[in-house]
Amino acid sequence: MPETYGAKLRRIYTQFIEHREHQGITNSPVNLNDVYQYACSIGWQEPQSDPKQRFRKDMARALREDHFTDFKGRVVRRYHARKCVYIDSEGAYVQEVLWDDMLNDPTPVREHMEASFTQRRNQAAGELHQLKNDVDHYNDRNPGQSPILMLWDFTGDMNEQDQPTEYCVPPIADDEMDESDDFPVGASISPPQPSPPP
Repeated sequence: MPETYGAKLRRIYTQFIEHREHQGITNSPVNLNDVYQYACSIGWQEPQSDPKQRFRKDMARALREDHFTDFKGRVVRRYHARKCVYIDSEGAYVQEVLWDDMLNDPTPVREHMEASFTQRRNQAAGELHQLKNDVDHYNDRNPGQSPILMLWDFTGDMNEQDQPTEYCVPPIADDEMDESDDFPVGASISPPQPSPPP
């Protein structure tokens, strides 16, 4: 079975970690800019992308980033997507993503919005369950430390974010936090880590 693009990137990341260890740098967080420089130094080249696929990806990100303030002062995502599956004329299952505009008049049909909301909620639940597994695993591997405790009841968070603020900033979803030059709100600032020579 051929190696997937994601598997290739993970292999490069592992090679970079081994390279750092040979330079005497161990057990420290990694800046992906350094991984990119290392990848280029060993001959990695960005694969040719499908223009249509790249356009869809860029368009989806642009639509996700568009918000408006409604009549009650709430910051609302304007465009909403839902995944759907249908059977084509040859009997094959085809998945597509459909988008609709919350500001349409009349508003998008309930079927579309309910599916979109449910899919986003399921994604959030899956991310939270994965986070719980990650936290539990870390705590189990460090029994000599006080465990990292996470609160899984988000009622307080929801109530706090519902309070009016002078500056309404939409929350950044985990899947939207790509490696860009934007510094996420609430991110910690730490001294730069030393980079090994290529």
